[in-house]
Amino acid sequence: MRLTETEIHIIKHSATDIFGSDVAVFLFGSRVDDTKKGGDIDLYIKTNFANDLTHKIKFLVALEHIDQFLFRFSKLQDAMGEKLFVSMLEFLQEENPKSKPFIDTLNRLEQIGLLEDKNTWLELRKISNNIAHQYEDEPKQASEALNAIYAVKPTLESIYQLIKTRYMAIGF
Repeated sequence: MRLTETEIHIIKHSATDIFGSDVAVFLFGSRVDDTKKGGDIDLYIKTNFANDLTHKIKFLVALEHIDQFLFRFSKLQDAMGEKLFVSMLEFLQEENPKSKPFIDTLNRLEQIGLLEDKNTWLELRKISNNIAHQYEDEPKQASEALNAIYAVKPTLESIYQLIKTRYMAIGF
C-alpha cells in the first residue's frame, strides 16, 4: 500500500471525526499495488450516512489539508528565508543584508542568537527541497519526505517564534 503513515492517520482520523466511529474506510485502485506508480488515493467509505453529500464534502476538504500543508510549509520557509531573515537584519541595522549570500545571513542570525543552529535551517531547507522535487514514480521517497515535514514542523515554528519574540522585545 502506497500511503504514508501520516496520510493513513489523517484519513482514519478525518473519517472518524466526520462520519463517526462506525465508519469503515477501504483503499482501492493503484495505490494498493506497491509495484505501480502514481495514482490518486481511491477510497470506499462505508458509513451510516448513506448518500449524505455534506459529510462527503467535509471529508474531501479534510483530505485536501495534506496538500495544503506541504504547500504552506514550503511557502512559509521560503518567506522566512527570503524576507523575514533579511528584514530582521535590516531592522537591526546590519550592513547590506540583501546583498550578502544566504549562508552569511544564516551565520549572522546564529551569531546574534536569532537562529540556534544554522545547520537546522539548512536541514529544513533540504527536507523542503526533497518534497518539491519528488515525482509520482518515487512513492517511498515522497512518503519519507512528507513524514519528515510533519516531524520538523515544530522546529520551523520555534524559529519563527524566536525571531518574533526578539523583534517584539527590541521593536516596541
